[in-house]
Amino acid sequence: MLKNDAKRVPKSAVFTLDLSADAGNNELGYIEGNIAITRVMLVVDEAFNGTTPTITVTQAGDTHFTNADIASETVATSDLFTPVTGTIAPLFKATKTLWEAALVSGGSTTGSLKVVVEYIQLDTEPGLHSATNN
Repeated sequence: MLKNDAKRVPKSAVFTLDLSADAGNNELGYIEGNIAITRVMLVVDEAFNGTTPTITVTQAGDTHFTNADIASETVATSDLFTPVTGTIAPLFKATKTLWEAALVSGGSTTGSLKVVVEYIQLDTEPGLHSATNN
């Protein structure tokens, strides 16, 4: 018997990062496995006032942003990712993965943003995202 999967709707995980974050990799959180990632966005809450602030967002070996220039982003703007070379969006993830971000302040004294991940859960369990790998 065929199962109707048409009622699946995109889910979102929202991770917040500000200048209190380390310059190295910061653990944003985990998203469950068996998902198709449809979009990753950077949404600026408070503009970064430095000359060269950047962010790199990675997850399980895939880089969604590499040294993305966030100095030019203003409040309520967003920046979409370019899929990793050789992959085609949406990206499939079979297992629960850790999302990380490396934020370089570039001289900023203010600034915060959100990393928004939109995905579709492909199995019968509800989509979950958490701060821990439980």
